[in-house]
Amino acid sequence: MLVSLRLFGQSLPCGSSPCDTGIATTTWNNITRYFDAYFPPGISPYNPYPLFVFLNGADVHPYNTPKLDQQSVLQGFAVANKVAVLWVLSTCEQESTPFALCDSNHSPGQWTWDINFFDSYFGYSPDDVGYINNMIANATASWGADGSRVMLLGLSTGGIEAHRFAQVHPSMMLGVGVWAGPLWAQDGSLVPDYPTGPTNVYIEHGDVDTTLPYCGGLTSQPWTGLSNISSAGVDTTFNYWVTALNCGTPSPNLSLCSGGNPTGVTNKTAAECAGGVSVTFVDDHGVGHAGIGPTYQGLIAFWNFLFPEHPAQLQPTTSTLVANPNPAAVWQPVSLTATVTSAFGLPSGTVTFLKNGTVALGTAPLSGGQAVVVSSFGTMNTKSITAVYSGSPAYAASTSSVFLEGIGGDPTATTLASSINPAGVGQSITLTATVSSTFGEPTGTVTFMKSGTEELGTVPLNGGVAALNKVFNTQGTRSITAVYSGDATFAASSSTPLQQVVQ
Repeated sequence: MLVSLRLFGQSLPCGSSPCDTGIATTTWNNITRYFDAYFPPGISPYNPYPLFVFLNGADVHPYNTPKLDQQSVLQGFAVANKVAVLWVLSTCEQESTPFALCDSNHSPGQWTWDINFFDSYFGYSPDDVGYINNMIANATASWGADGSRVMLLGLSTGGIEAHRFAQVHPSMMLGVGVWAGPLWAQDGSLVPDYPTGPTNVYIEHGDVDTTLPYCGGLTSQPWTGLSNISSAGVDTTFNYWVTALNCGTPSPNLSLCSGGNPTGVTNKTAAECAGGVSVTFVDDHGVGHAGIGPTYQGLIAFWNFLFPEHPAQLQPTTSTLVANPNPAAVWQPVSLTATVTSAFGLPSGTVTFLKNGTVALGTAPLSGGQAVVVSSFGTMNTKSITAVYSGSPAYAASTSSVFLEGIGGDPTATTLASSINPAGVGQSITLTATVSSTFGEPTGTVTFMKSGTEELGTVPLNGGVAALNKVFNTQGTRSITAVYSGDATFAASSSTPLQQVVQ
């Protein structure tokens, strides 16, 4: 349960407004380290709040732009769920490495945590566990964060460090979330000692990850000088925590890998562990190392794992709708385009287009935030159309405002011809009107008019043609037009005046 154990007033680093603190430093064990924090709107220094502490993976972030790829996702989750987030960066400046990946000239690019083989390789032995512990202690003491609701998340090498922290300080964490971070990654590693106490552990790994392989073994993307890096597989990682925490039989009681390949088991949980904690594993099917996250959906899954009675809030979305062309003719194809946006991330899922709120015109998946359905309408009038986004495990459903699509008659063209022109006095003439449309064959009637006012006769269309026989008994020139009446589908039209000569 989300229970605040302490109630006291303390200062936030940037007051009560939402803010990113920007890059800051702290020194631990004579090594200066870097961090960045974000406080969403609505957090009060008088009510302790949850704190997410995130350890990123091996990457370079120059001093003037120390933002993580995951920052917008973390901030979006912080806004929706009223948690503060803290990024902890290790730094190349303190590591004596010539690798371009480190990019130490730009300081404090993050390369690696003090995990296993990397320590001895770089001749680098800082106490990163102590540093993270110190950062958390400062946050809970100085910022008013709730010490009973601190959650440590790690990606890639940061995930390996998260394992290590949980082994040394299990009581500091309500839970540990690990994305693409095996239990260890080094050459000839031994499984670490068991932790000294219980903590909840959430593990997520992409089953096509070959950088820190899903089923363990050598990386397929060796860094310079580190081509013999071998990592633990997901079974080793999951089973370690199940044994270390004295958990009950996992469900399902199946291996995640067999013969070095994924078995297709996508979720696995072990409950009834010491201290009432649990261990869970989620397979990101078809996802590699770079795309593992933490995604917004992954953060929700982690939160709901820890707080099943208080589910995380989905990220709000906004749906908009446009149609082209507008207005359109009856049966003319109309492209309906829905755009679904979120302040943090690109929503996935489907959009259903409705006429008058009930009649489904079609459903299409989102691609790049847009969904398109082509439809047409068989009657003339204004149609009320809405786009309804279905939502996803990370994003809330939303409905667009009503879009008014005008449907007029399909355009027609009317032509008029005379069988004899000029004709003699008293001679029978056949006036033939032809009505055509690109959207089908019009029906209805054609009225033949002399001088725009005198009706000569009305004839029904047959196959798009109407013919009228007429005799003129005096000499002269008559201006004759054919006026098509239109019908439920096709718009009315008139011919160009025909100058009929009688002599």
